[in-house]
Amino acid sequence: RSLRESELQTLLDLEREKSATALAKQSALLRDLSAAESRLSDAERSHHPASADANLEQLLQKEREKVIVANAKFNTLKNKADREIALLQEKLQNAEDAAMFERLDGAGKG
Repeated sequence: RSLRESELQTLLDLEREKSATALAKQSALLRDLSAAESRLSDAERSHHPASADANLEQLLQKEREKVIVANAKFNTLKNKADREIALLQEKLQNAEDAAMFERLDGAGKG
């Protein structure tokens, strides 16, 4: 494996790691949203005063907004990472092909 192939593989691994990290952040935000919705539901069931419900509704709205923003960021990062991964896979394939042709060419001359 050539140095170029190793470098490309390392970059590919890093991009995959970034993608996995973005996915983990998105999952955490979705868990936060779910917890906020659960708190709101609990408040509704226990018939707290209207002010408590309003506070929880505001909290829930903030959580939803966070998730919307986080999802947009995640999708942007994921699309960028996917494009980068595809590009790096293509470069790696080209490097592997070039190395194979060099070996074949060298074997033909030998």
